[in-house]
Amino acid sequence: MISKDYSLNEFVDKVRRKASWEIVVLAIEEADRIDRLTYHKDLYTNEQLEICRCYSKDLKHLINYIRYESKPKRPENKAYKLYTANWADRQKYILTCCPLSKDNAK
Repeated sequence: MISKDYSLNEFVDKVRRKASWEIVVLAIEEADRIDRLTYHKDLYTNEQLEICRCYSKDLKHLINYIRYESKPKRPENKAYKLYTANWADRQKYILTCCPLSKDNAK
């Protein structure tokens, strides 16, 4: 787990300096782990499960913002605010950071 407290702020702090494609991969893995935790309802309280669900949902929003530069219906969304503060201006460089881009294949 990247964020021990299921905090999107903590996740962003730890992955901020990575390439966009790495952030997406790490966020997918983190969201998948969190989703798997919610299957074990007998091990967690309802409050803990809700925190996990919210964290997973925020990670999935962040993934969409980074991948597709999508805009939310509600711009006050926490994940969108973190995205615009940390990566919105870097989106022009996604292909140059991606190991599958034509420039890096040379």
